[in-house]
Amino acid sequence: MTSHGHGSQKDFFQRLKHVEVRECGDIRTLFPAKWRQALKNLRSVEIEYCDSLEEVFELDEEKELLSSLTRLWLSGLPELKCIWKGPTRHVSLHSLAHLELSSLDKLTFIFTPSLAQSLIHLETLQIDHCRGLKRLIREKDDEGEIITESLGFPKLKTLSITTCFKLEYVFPVSVSPSLQNLEEMVILSAHNLKQVFYSGEGDDIIVKSKIKDGIIDFPQLRKLSLFPGSSCNFFGPKHFAAQLPSLQELTIVGPEEGGNLLAQLQGFTSLEALNLYYVLVPDLNLRCIWKGLVPSNLTILQVYECKRLTHVFTDSMIASLVQLKALKISACEELEQIIVEDNDDENDQILSRSDLQSSSFPNLHLLKIRGCNKLKSLFPVAMASGLKKLYMLTVKESSQLLGVFGQDDHASPVNVEKEMVLPDLQELLLVQLPSISSFSLGCSNFLFPHLKKLEVDGCPKLTTIFGTTSNGSMSAQSKGFMNLKEISIENLEGVQDLMQVGCLITNRRGGHELSIVSLETLHLNLLPDLRCIWKGLLPSNLTSLKVNECKRLTHVFTDNMIASLVQLEVLEISNCEELEQIIAKDNDDENDQIFSGSDLQFACFPNLCRLEIRGFNKLKSLFPIAMASGLKKLQILEVRESSQLLGVFGQGDHASPVNVENEMVLPDLHELLLIQLPSISCFSLGCYDFLFPHLEKLKVHGCPKLTIESATTSNDSMSAQSKGFMNLKEISIENLDGVQDLMQVGCLITNRRGGHELSIVSLETLHLNLLPDLRCIWKGLLPRNLTSLEVNECKRLTHVFTNNMIASLVQLEVLEISNCDELEQIIAKDNDDENDQILAGSDLQSSCFPNLYRLEIRGCNKLKSLFPVAMASGLKKLSVLKVTKSSQLLGVFGQDDHASPVNVEKEMVLPDLQELLLVQLPSISSFSLGCSNFLFPHLKKLKVHGCPKLTTIFGTTSNGSMSAQSEVSQVAEGSSTGCSVPTSTCRTWTVYNGWKEEED
Repeated sequence: MTSHGHGSQKDFFQRLKHVEVRECGDIRTLFPAKWRQALKNLRSVEIEYCDSLEEVFELDEEKELLSSLTRLWLSGLPELKCIWKGPTRHVSLHSLAHLELSSLDKLTFIFTPSLAQSLIHLETLQIDHCRGLKRLIREKDDEGEIITESLGFPKLKTLSITTCFKLEYVFPVSVSPSLQNLEEMVILSAHNLKQVFYSGEGDDIIVKSKIKDGIIDFPQLRKLSLFPGSSCNFFGPKHFAAQLPSLQELTIVGPEEGGNLLAQLQGFTSLEALNLYYVLVPDLNLRCIWKGLVPSNLTILQVYECKRLTHVFTDSMIASLVQLKALKISACEELEQIIVEDNDDENDQILSRSDLQSSSFPNLHLLKIRGCNKLKSLFPVAMASGLKKLYMLTVKESSQLLGVFGQDDHASPVNVEKEMVLPDLQELLLVQLPSISSFSLGCSNFLFPHLKKLEVDGCPKLTTIFGTTSNGSMSAQSKGFMNLKEISIENLEGVQDLMQVGCLITNRRGGHELSIVSLETLHLNLLPDLRCIWKGLLPSNLTSLKVNECKRLTHVFTDNMIASLVQLEVLEISNCEELEQIIAKDNDDENDQIFSGSDLQFACFPNLCRLEIRGFNKLKSLFPIAMASGLKKLQILEVRESSQLLGVFGQGDHASPVNVENEMVLPDLHELLLIQLPSISCFSLGCYDFLFPHLEKLKVHGCPKLTIESATTSNDSMSAQSKGFMNLKEISIENLDGVQDLMQVGCLITNRRGGHELSIVSLETLHLNLLPDLRCIWKGLLPRNLTSLEVNECKRLTHVFTNNMIASLVQLEVLEISNCDELEQIIAKDNDDENDQILAGSDLQSSCFPNLYRLEIRGCNKLKSLFPVAMASGLKKLSVLKVTKSSQLLGVFGQDDHASPVNVEKEMVLPDLQELLLVQLPSISSFSLGCSNFLFPHLKKLKVHGCPKLTTIFGTTSNGSMSAQSEVSQVAEGSSTGCSVPTSTCRTWTVYNGWKEEED
């Protein structure tokens, strides 16, 4: 910490008010005693991720230190042992209002007793993941004295302690009378907690004088979350509700004590939210939660993994639950009914139909049921008409559920309406319900006039028989589904078209088939019987369509639908084995005509942004070529794993002749991926040339028949290139015969006749893999913006760069080359260099890869060295260097025999190198053939394995830097800092653990 501006360092410290410290690895004490002046006016301190910090404040005898501190926030300090070190009796924290501690693994206490006495304004105390914490307040002060005066936190509003596994005690019992303003108490995941309020010396007198009848009251406490065990034993056995008159939200996590706590719920008239997790009700006769309580203000109830719970409510309670808004029940294995008849009802009567309608959860918005395997239905069907505000209904993973609504066998007969309405339902999800056969067992039809999202997945018995509709079917549809915006149907047999989906949930008799007038998103997955999606429906507002594993589907759209799909933005189709066409001719078209070229251009998918096609073995092409010019907004085009695809665009044999342009443009295409298409021979079967002026990413893998023909270019070829590929940022080419240089890649997709060869003026990332004919990558191209180059299994490649390119590669950050059998040099002399000269040493230093931080070479068996040694001093940012399995490598750096003599420094430095691996290099004799010594001042890991001829000695210098010395005489024999590498060992060195040796 230094002073800035005018004045002395003392003046600077006295003015210091706010301190933030992050990721300072070497600090042990943030405020040493000599900086005590800084503690007088300090108001806020934030410290985060300082791995070595052991204490924050080092104190002395001076008074009034930290008296202005209002906020202290400490997080991610694994070595912190104490916050305040030294005498604390003169320190006052009377201004501290907010203390937040997180991830302090070695902290065992927070306050000394004298510090705790001064916390009169503390409002917030939050402690999280302090795994070594045992007490909040140490039992004795600095000099072993026990403070007998009472402690108090009269302003404390929030106390939160979570995931402190060793915590035994929170506060002395003498603190409890002062907690009159406490509003929120959270104590969770404190498995070793013995007592929240414990008795210390002198506490008995305080308790008797200030705590009436030994009962602790919290008059303002509104939120209480406890992980029981001993956490709740500070409440009296019969006065729980009396102690917490303002309690609104109660969360109980844990098994046995939770049940005892539940037994005391009768008096909580103000309770609004109850959350129960992992509670085992100890009394097996206690079949419900409430035991007499009528929770008239309850708005939220969440029950999770309460194994013995058999029901949630009794029928006599329903009328009082008028405020309930959210009900979530999960993983309750024994739950058989949500609402059960009350045992006290001697006549064994359930509420009448009219009572059920009017009184059943009139404000319920959210209902989620999951993993309740004995539950047959949620509610009697008569209750459905009372759920006027139900907005979201989710039922998942309940193996015995037969219907969402059912009819009680013992109920008095009631005239259930033939048509039920859930007027406000917007989301309905039925997922993994293997036994469900009908949405409702007791009603012929359900309507959802405002439904926006429907998801049905894994409901194999949900039948699809449906009734015929009259001429007025559209009005019926409109009434039922006019607002439906999202449908997701998955893993369902019997569905042959989308029209049947409405019948899955409406019970098939009311004539309310599916209307998709508002439909925006449709997902269809694992529908083995689906043959036709639409069957006359027109999804004019559809924006996203995803279809997967619909085995019998032969087409997606018909030609007469195309004009209505103007909103479609995303189209993803995968693994539909019988799909032959994306757009088929309509069967009603007696003349067997398809749209004319002009109609296709104008009408087809004008807003389509993303098109992904995968796994089709009968598809020959995606669209007719005439459609291409209409795809003005297409940004991503991905075609994968379609064995019979001949071209992305094709021309239908029966189409009317159209004048297809010789040159097509996809003006907004950013990404083009063609992967595992063994039959594709060209991008388009019906157009000479395609241009992609904004293409940024090109990936071609596994397209062996995508032939290469070199295009002839005129003198203005650069302008042609610019027009076609000026924005190309990423290229990935894999498993392709015939490619001899990168210039030919442009011809893969432009159909080779327009002269639009490849421009890489914007290229940043290039991946080349399994190109057996590649001999030269660049062929005159200058990749000035290249940041990452990966080359693998290009068997005939002899070099990667030429020397006259080096100056242009200033942006290169990652270079990975592997398994190139014929590679002899990474940088070769240019063939046009008549004087056969390489760059001078000074040029190499200044121009070679100044931003390269990762270099990996593997399996290049003709390579003798990576670079000339003169280049090493230019690699200022190299952080990772890995060289493996290259049998002829003699040195990482070498000196070209034909180079002009240069004055190579005797000591080279790679200033930022952190990881160095030399593995399975049987011929390497020296790290560098042209320099006697290398230094790596920031090296953190070194591994040398399988280098039997290596004579270089690696050792640490006096200042801790690692060095590589190629002359044995430079390190005294037996020096403890030097390390040779025997043939039979694998030696690894790390900055933290030093040398380790492993036998092969």
